Amino acid sequence: MKHVLGISAYYHDSAAALLRDGEIVAAAQEERFTRKKHDARFPHNAASYCLAEAGISANDLDHIAFYDKPFLKFERLLVTYLAFAPRGFRSFRLAIPLWLREKLFLKEFWSFLRVRKKFWLAPTLIAMALLGALIVLSQGSAVAPFIYTLF
Repeated sequence: MKHVLGISAYYHDSAAALLRDGEIVAAAQEERFTRKKHDARFPHNAASYCLAEAGISANDLDHIAFYDKPFLKFERLLVTYLAFAPRGFRSFRLAIPLWLREKLFLKEFWSFLRVRKKFWLAPTLIAMALLGALIVLSQGSAVAPFIYTLF
């Protein structure tokens, strides 16, 4: 049997859903467990509920899916603020610290990896994040041709 855990987090209404061979076994929103309306934190409780409902452990999962690409969304956010500068500075001043503190670096995700003892994922995720940042930051610069030769 193939088990896939889907996770939605860090924006609003975080949740988890578990599929077994393409059929929904369990799904839950984190706010049902924390009693915090529109809870955006990593859905530890919802994921645990889904695993318990299916009668499996995290080791039995074949895949874990996350619905968003925070670096891509952050890039769109920066481009939008630059397009409307200086009018959007007030909104920019409020949004960017939140992104840098909670959404972009995914501190709860790292905590989840530590608690679940999935340390082997950390070097891969760090390398992917650094490579992605390098590609985004090098677009339109003299470094870009050298970066694209890597691919």
